[in-house]
This record gives sequence, structure tokens and C-alpha cells, in this order.
Amino acid sequence: MSTEKYFCTPFVRVEAARLDELRLGAAEDRADAELALGRHTALVPELERRVQRHPMRERSRAQLMLALYRCGRQADALAAYRQGRRVLRDELGLDPGARLRELEQAVLRHDPGLTWEPPRPVVLPSAGPTAGPGADEPGRVLVVDDSGVNRRMLVAALSELGHEVHAAENGRRALELLPDGGFDVVLLDLLMPVLDGYTTLAAIKADPALDHLPVIMVSAVPDLESVVRCIELGATDYLPKPFSAAMLRARMRSSLTLKRLRDRERAEIAALRNEVDRVRAGADRR
Repeated sequence: MSTEKYFCTPFVRVEAARLDELRLGAAEDRADAELALGRHTALVPELERRVQRHPMRERSRAQLMLALYRCGRQADALAAYRQGRRVLRDELGLDPGARLRELEQAVLRHDPGLTWEPPRPVVLPSAGPTAGPGADEPGRVLVVDDSGVNRRMLVAALSELGHEVHAAENGRRALELLPDGGFDVVLLDLLMPVLDGYTTLAAIKADPALDHLPVIMVSAVPDLESVVRCIELGATDYLPKPFSAAMLRARMRSSLTLKRLRDRERAEIAALRNEVDRVRAGADRR
């Protein structure tokens, strides 16, 4: 069969369409993250190209409108909306969806919620391990974040809560440390240039020696799609920035409780297997 005929088969066309949709969805996820980080100016050319290639993707068009607005280009943002409305009406006879219509109205009224603001610093009061009766049992924690400032902040906060804390600057380094580290919980930043949080989380959960570890995703992008994707990949919890000492303590308490429960279950399963092996060995000797 020739290459041309092969790529014309129905199966290949369907699979190519599925992969293309996944690729576009991943690109849009990244654009959301870039917007959350305040990189709207650099993102505009990429979004303009994507909207030109895929004019009926409302999520990409909404991202373009938001990026343009944050660049001080309100008229261009509204023009992008009108162009999308024309395309949908001409091609499908439909109006834009509710999300796009609401965004247009927000642009028109200069809604303060559209303005990008840098994440507020995390302020954590001291809460040492000897805070009185009922203090949390400490654990061994790995913090994974490409930002040195964020790493130091989390290490300090977790240390004040009484935990033994180690840090890794990216997902690749984390995967090197985890097998022999004896960690109880991983705090994993979502957005990293070297193995992002999604990829690192998937690698942890794909390893039978690590899949029982609770992983708390840490992100300044607390949108529902990111939360759902992390949960689907096996995350135990999701910690949005900025967070308080009480929130961090609660997340750690629940994750450590889960880890210890899983450790007991694994020990019981191992003991049961050993007993089965012992009985089988005895039967073989008889």
C-alpha cells in the first residue's frame, strides 16, 4: 500500500483528528498558563496564528481577546470577537457561546477581573512542630519547583510545620530523587520548563514503586480544567497559590494520613503474600 493510500484510510484519518485535537488542547492549556503568568504580550502572535488556522475554536479566540485586552488593545480584542461571530454565523448559522459573549461584555465595561495581577506572596506565620497537643506528625517531603524563590518559601513553611523537607528544581531531578528518597509526600509545581507538573505526575503514577505516593499539585492557575486533569492523572490534592498556613497544614495532614494508610495496606498485602508463599512451600515439601 502506498503512503498516500495509507494516510487516506478511515482509521488513520480518525486517529489523526484525535491527536490533532489533543495537541490543540495541550496548546490551549499552555496558553492559559502563560496568561496566568502575565506573558500576554509575547503570547499574542501565537494566538493570532492559532485563531487564523482554527477560526471556530472559541477557547483560543477567548485567549486572544484576553491577551489583546491586557496589552491595552481593547479595540483589537473586540474586533477579534466580531470576526469570530461572523465566522460562526456564516459557517454554522450560530452565535458565539456564552463564555465568549460574556468576555465581550467584560471587555466593553473594562471589567477589573480581566486585568492581570502578579500572584501575592505567600505569607505563612510560624507554626513549629511543638505547637501543643495534637501537633501534626511530621513527614518527609519533596518540594519540586523551578523557581528558587518558591522553593525556599515552601521549604521554610514546611520546615516550620515540623516536616523534613528536600527540594528539586525540576521534574527530571525529582524523578531521580524519588526512588531512594523515602518520601511521604510530593509537592509538585504545575508549570515547569523541564518536565512540567503534568508529565512528572504521570511518570510518578506510572511507576509501581512510586504510585502510592500522595502528590499535591501547586499552581497559580486554579482553573477547573487544570484541577480535573491533575486529578485524572492521580494527584491527591491541588494547592492554589497564594495559600495560607492553615491551608498548607490541612493539605499536608490529609496527604500524610493517606500515605500512612496506604503504607499499612501495602504491609498487610506483603504479609499476606508471604504467608501464602510459606503455606505453598510447606505443601510442596509434603
